[in-house]
Amino acid sequence: MATVVGSGAHRYELEEGWGRDLPEGIVLGQTAIVTDREDRVYLFNRSLHPLIVLDRDGELVTTWGEGLLTSAHGMFIDRDDNLYLPVMFGHAVLKFDREGNELLRLGTFGVPSDPSWWGDEHHAHQMLEEVILEGTQPPPRDPCLPEYPLHRALREPVAEAHGPFTVPTDAAVAGNGDIFVTDGYGNARVHRFSAAGELLLSWGRPGRTAPGEFHVPHGVWVDADDRVIVGRKLSLKTLELARKGLVRLQECPNSHKRSHDLDVDRDGTVTVEYRRQHRHTLLRKRVRCIASASAPGF
Repeated sequence: MATVVGSGAHRYELEEGWGRDLPEGIVLGQTAIVTDREDRVYLFNRSLHPLIVLDRDGELVTTWGEGLLTSAHGMFIDRDDNLYLPVMFGHAVLKFDREGNELLRLGTFGVPSDPSWWGDEHHAHQMLEEVILEGTQPPPRDPCLPEYPLHRALREPVAEAHGPFTVPTDAAVAGNGDIFVTDGYGNARVHRFSAAGELLLSWGRPGRTAPGEFHVPHGVWVDADDRVIVGRKLSLKTLELARKGLVRLQECPNSHKRSHDLDVDRDGTVTVEYRRQHRHTLLRKRVRCIASASAPGF
């Protein structure tokens, strides 16, 4: 029996087996996914083959990014099929064309904006070890050293905000080409760049409840009305940018906690993914739930 999820006009049938017959040696880690104008599917994932391209039937087209895209987190594709890839422990966001040619780099690769941040080699290795590096061990940790900043940041907001980037998590592009990046596990900010990569604006400060506060800003999208929607692990916030670059904040209901990823379609329907709850919720612009989907294996 086919697995159907969702409700009302938003019902979807799971295509069993799609994309599972990959060649030997191609193993998927935790994955972000987008599609281009030709229905090719791009999987930005935590494995030895970080960018995997499939055709619409789930057959492998190519892979690229080996050795560079070492810690995948989030992804965006623009109207020209360019990909924006946050490399968590590279502390950078890289823009590529769909063939894998680098077009733009935001941030200084390998250099966190928070000078107190450390432990990237350990965490990047641990990601791969969970997927494929059986029998290996991460770089040893000196027991005399303090707790990894990443572990502390998962429990409580960072001590202070910094510029771009310390473990960025997601990217999105507005209609005028401006790039928005959530930053991230080691920061408490959203950054806005011009299409050419010039930093235009940063906002946010550490915290969990007050307007403008972030604890792990985790996903971002810009809708057709140029509203910037930011998902964090504790809530979903809607941020509206005025023409002068000011930020007005609209809190969404508390039911939308621990959101991980976002998408807004042409009709303004917002899809919110909740990783630990294994479900997706669809919302209208006024933040009214219109459908929810979950299934075994999601």
